[in-house]
Amino acid sequence: SLALVPVHFAVLGALLYSRFAVDSSPGELPAFGVWVAPSAPAALATAGAAILLLLPIVYVALRALAHRQAGSATLAVLGYNAALLVPWRNADATAIVVAVLIALILTLELTWVRRAPSLRTREGLLVRAVLIAPVCIAFLRAHLYEPTELLYGIATFGFGASIFLLSRRLARRRMAIAVVEALALVPAAAGWGLIVRGLGAEGSSLLIAASLPFAGVLILASLASAGDGAAYRRTAALVAITAAGANVVLYPAAAASFLCLAVAIATLAYGFYVEQRLVLLAGLAGGLIGLAYEVHYALELYSWSRWGGMAVLGLLTILAAALLERHQAAVVAWAGRIRRWEL
Repeated sequence: SLALVPVHFAVLGALLYSRFAVDSSPGELPAFGVWVAPSAPAALATAGAAILLLLPIVYVALRALAHRQAGSATLAVLGYNAALLVPWRNADATAIVVAVLIALILTLELTWVRRAPSLRTREGLLVRAVLIAPVCIAFLRAHLYEPTELLYGIATFGFGASIFLLSRRLARRRMAIAVVEALALVPAAAGWGLIVRGLGAEGSSLLIAASLPFAGVLILASLASAGDGAAYRRTAALVAITAAGANVVLYPAAAASFLCLAVAIATLAYGFYVEQRLVLLAGLAGGLIGLAYEVHYALELYSWSRWGGMAVLGLLTILAAALLERHQAAVVAWAGRIRRWEL
């Protein structure tokens, strides 16, 4: 009885769409995908009556499968499947629905399911499967129309994020959990790339939008990882600095060099905070690249000759040497402290 609930909502969604479609009408569909209500009032009355009839059926089924959670689980099952009633079939709009449902399911898995032992039994697994069914139906239903890169990207990224966050349930040993987490980042990275392409990013914006936010995702992954997360932070620093540096080289502009400097400063500060040498060195390297391009644009802006540029470089070198000589003890102390940090 519970397994039939997503089927009912899929058909009800088709009936409502036949009379209240928000987007343009679809082309030719297979016979199993066509459900047409005779009128708008008939579609609304059918949906309302069906939900009223399904309510006690779902509740009785959940009293058998998850007795203590029957009331809240009933609301969750009906609420999640209600997403199938939304009267649009545009793939990008469907992608938003899929993203929201995945986020809600992960929230329940990490909070509600953890506190409810009855949902971790075999019977409870059936209840959770019914909550996942609307995501699968919405994703597959979009293939009757025109799926997009955004839809595939969100589905792939959501799959990777789900595997990563639920890795402790998929493996027992710490090493196995770490392997599952690392493998989960592969579809997450591919999905993020598809999301950025689906949003229409190109050139410099594609490089930055695909790299810097994903570096932030890696930072979040380091906080949720079963290990200490140091490897994810190193990878995030390398991804961010590499992307910012490549952006300056491939698409040279004052804004690109400024962005490289900003990313380098943030990476440098984070390297000091987590006390990781590789992150710190990545920040320093990015800072040098961004600073070099900023000086180059400054010389061009003020139309200085090569001799003028060399004079400025020499002056900066003398000042740097004087500062190092004056604060030599502090520099040596900091170098010794940094040498004791983890790689």
